[in-house]
Amino acid sequence: MCWFILRKEITLMVIKIPEKFMGKLVKGSIERSLANASTPEPEKPENKKIIVPQPVEGFIYVPSISLYVGREKLFHGSNLNKAHEKLQAQDSRMLTPYQFMEFIKYLQNNSIPDKDKILDEILTVREPYRSEWLDAKFSEQGKDMFIEHFGQKPAKLEKCVAREGWVDMNSYNSQGMPTKTIKKHELYFYPPTADTVAGFSADSNGASLDCDRDPTNSYTSLGVRPAREKI
Repeated sequence: MCWFILRKEITLMVIKIPEKFMGKLVKGSIERSLANASTPEPEKPENKKIIVPQPVEGFIYVPSISLYVGREKLFHGSNLNKAHEKLQAQDSRMLTPYQFMEFIKYLQNNSIPDKDKILDEILTVREPYRSEWLDAKFSEQGKDMFIEHFGQKPAKLEKCVAREGWVDMNSYNSQGMPTKTIKKHELYFYPPTADTVAGFSADSNGASLDCDRDPTNSYTSLGVRPAREKI
């Protein structure tokens, strides 16, 4: 047996780089170019105008809900429907449970003139009895509970505390319903049942979120807090 070895000759082409090109030294040209290159300036962010709502007498602007909320309640002695009608007549609306809880949180965490007076009216455990309407109506569809705001379609009630008792007033879902029970006597919760509405009250027994109210109720200690998008 014979073996044949094929041999290929490889010719290497050597390119000679000149010392100068167009009168300039080639060696170190890349380094010089990088050294002289200017670092691009970072783009400046656009100056966006931040609109700060002007203070309005009788109202407090709450940024998280984009609403002006009344410092005091109005229309005492009105049932739920009458309260809605009177608010509409002055281009106002009723606060939902979520908006009301955000209003309380805003007062507690910010320096607002006369906030102690407002919080005392809403939360302080004392007599006399104080109460206000909130915009929420409840209904049952099969095994599910639904919540409805004035002029809107009903929405399924989100997961929340289902039993009457003391709750954490800082833990609530997007509908304003409490999500955590506690032993501390902070806020008492009356869960909704079919055809009931919501309100908030306080007396010598404590403050409570009442979602078991009769919409036809009306008494002198029961009022409504106006809210507006614009003043």
